[in-house]
Amino acid sequence: MNATFDFHAGKIGLAVMTAACLLAPSASAEILLYEGFDYPANISLNGLGQEAFRWQTNRWSRGFAVSDWMIFSNGLQFATLPVTGGGIKETNLTQGADYQRLFEPYQLADGQTIWFSFLIRVTEGASWSVYLSSEQNASKIGVEGSYVDYLLRARIGVGDNGSTNAVDLGQNQVRLIVGRYKYFAGANEELDVWLDPDFSIEPVSGGVSTSNHIAYSKELTTDPNRRDRLLISDRSIGALELDEIRVGTMWSDVTSHAIDKPIIKSFDPNGAAFLLGVERLTIGTSNYVEATTTLTGPFSWQAVAAFVSTANFTNLSLPLITTNGQSFFRIRSQ
Repeated sequence: MNATFDFHAGKIGLAVMTAACLLAPSASAEILLYEGFDYPANISLNGLGQEAFRWQTNRWSRGFAVSDWMIFSNGLQFATLPVTGGGIKETNLTQGADYQRLFEPYQLADGQTIWFSFLIRVTEGASWSVYLSSEQNASKIGVEGSYVDYLLRARIGVGDNGSTNAVDLGQNQVRLIVGRYKYFAGANEELDVWLDPDFSIEPVSGGVSTSNHIAYSKELTTDPNRRDRLLISDRSIGALELDEIRVGTMWSDVTSHAIDKPIIKSFDPNGAAFLLGVERLTIGTSNYVEATTTLTGPFSWQAVAAFVSTANFTNLSLPLITTNGQSFFRIRSQ
């Protein structure tokens, strides 16, 4: 997946004039949260994560817990989904653990959608759930499973018994779940859930449920148009694993390699060169910084830096390329 985001900045002599503006991409895709569980094995999920980053905005926080979600190495493997790092597993002998992770609040307008996806393997019947919610936890939407079988149902709101229709995860199988929630100001909300969907084309929402698609509709009366947290839980004797959790605003956000929008955050003079502060990098991706001295008439971009992200932010020391005291820069990742 390629993503190109353009910034420009002007510098005049020693008196630095810095301006930055985003040239918006053609699509409105936005990754709100990504979690690949790329942490050391055999430690608790509690407190893991990173602060001050777009889709790793807060650390995992444990709530009710009798046992715990633990990191395992290598992660779950699925043929058509890129997988990095490890995963989390819950192999409790009693009731499990509830976790929460916040992300930047996302406000839905009438008719807008939010998407989510994750990998799951249930090795022993368990009661579990994965929800998107807001600070009003009565607004939970997502999916849940029951310890009595390996079925998954869609759910909208607290107190909802879930969709009548269900999809069968099977025992000890790695499955991909993709969900789409659509908010309506004057009608029932919609929640579609797909099991192992074909990545080549975005699936059609609504209609009649099938063996790999739940089409569910219900009014959500509490905070229906705001999402700002991910909730996971396991509440029964059983064993299951989760991996590669994605939350975004489009189908492509949750079914391909997770690349966030990199941004040029700062420009600082540093003698003959200057420091370029870059944030929202995806670890392991290739990044390219290019420069030009004009944005008018025929012009071309000159490569000035290329690097593979090893952290979510970095400072680059770059030569100052100017004509008439101005330079323009952009960064793209793939």
